[in-house]
Parts: sequence; C-alpha cells; structure tokens
Amino acid sequence: GSLALRTLRPGGRFAAAVYPIGKDPALGGPPHGVSVEDYSEALGPSFSIAERGDQKCLPRRSYEFSWTVWKRS
Repeated sequence: GSLALRTLRPGGRFAAAVYPIGKDPALGGPPHGVSVEDYSEALGPSFSIAERGDQKCLPRRSYEFSWTVWKRS
C-alpha cells in the first residue's frame, strides 16, 4: 500500500497543492505534469477527495494548481 495508507489512521487527511495541472507529462520536468486524478490513483481506493479548490493559475506561471484534501476511509 501507499505510505499515506500506512501512515494515516481511518479518517486521517492527506493534503497537497497539485501542480502543474495541464502540463503534458511527456514534456518531462521538473516540474512534471500531474493531475488530481494521478494523486487519487496513487493514494488508492482507501482515499476519497474531501475538499478540492478551484484550479487556479499562479502569477507568471503557465499551468494551474489545485489545493486538494483526501480523506482515508
């Protein structure tokens, strides 16, 4: 299982500023392109999204980010 699954108790939360959203992963990095769905897949089925901020673009950046919180079941 994932480190988050081994570390967090049921009801525990994992938070991340997911960035850069919208960058093609084939372009390499850093930073490497990623999505909220990539994080959800890596965390596994024991985690569900509890909070998700709107995707926003940082000043002088080409890609968006999303503040997202997952909760362990």
